[in-house]
Amino acid sequence: MFEDSMFGRSRCRIVFPCILYKNRYVTRSSTLPLAWEIYGRMGLKEKSDQIKKGGPWSYDYFDIPSLGSILDFAKSAATATVKSVKVAWNAVEKAKKADVALLLKLRSTAIFDLMVEKGKVKYYLTCSSSEKQDGETLYKDFNINQVPYPGCEFFTEFKRRGHHAEKLYFDWENPVVDSTVLLTSQLRDIQRDWTYQIWPLSHLTKVYLMAMLKHLLISADGLLVHCISGWDRTPLFISLLRISLWADGEIHQSLTPLQMLYFTVAYDWMLFGHNLKDRRYKGE
Repeated sequence: MFEDSMFGRSRCRIVFPCILYKNRYVTRSSTLPLAWEIYGRMGLKEKSDQIKKGGPWSYDYFDIPSLGSILDFAKSAATATVKSVKVAWNAVEKAKKADVALLLKLRSTAIFDLMVEKGKVKYYLTCSSSEKQDGETLYKDFNINQVPYPGCEFFTEFKRRGHHAEKLYFDWENPVVDSTVLLTSQLRDIQRDWTYQIWPLSHLTKVYLMAMLKHLLISADGLLVHCISGWDRTPLFISLLRISLWADGEIHQSLTPLQMLYFTVAYDWMLFGHNLKDRRYKGE
């Protein structure tokens, strides 16, 4: 099921279980891809598989393909039929349904989406979607919680302030921010006043963590946490969940504080692709 759902998430970063709590999984992933990303990654994988098997495009460094073979390939691609387009679209639908099937198998029925956008836009191009924007009914059986949280670039300000988050505020008026805080009714009572636009970063973080923990307390199912790529905001909340559950004696009871520190940095952050060197260089 994991392999089948590979193209159902952006960058092929599949839904992956990372914390087991009372027979329920806390899972993580990236957001949903657009059709063009699915097409592209499927095509790259197919070509890569051909090369590995010694297919027509398998050549060494000095065996450059002829211009004729390149033109033939371009011509065949340009004359794709309606049937092939339909097959490609069916493949996209299959990838999306595989993602849903994996989520249901892992019983991660609550989704906590940390994106501040409904869909990521970069260089004026929409790069990804999200469950809250998916116009289809594929995710109708899931409880989607919109918990927009600033990305890594915002944390340059956190560093400039000496790593104090109490008086650090996110600019919710930024035109790229089109997602709002929206929790399911069972979770909204963790906070009386929901004017989150005036909350400092420290309080925003605390409320989101409380919402995730409350879901684990009242629900028989697990949850999914994701941002865009799943390697900055996602590990932040996954590690906070892990440390909180450990501190309450619910998980990892044999680990010392130093072992927990090593575990969460190495596993929750580094193993899942967090680029610490780049983030330090950029002050993020």
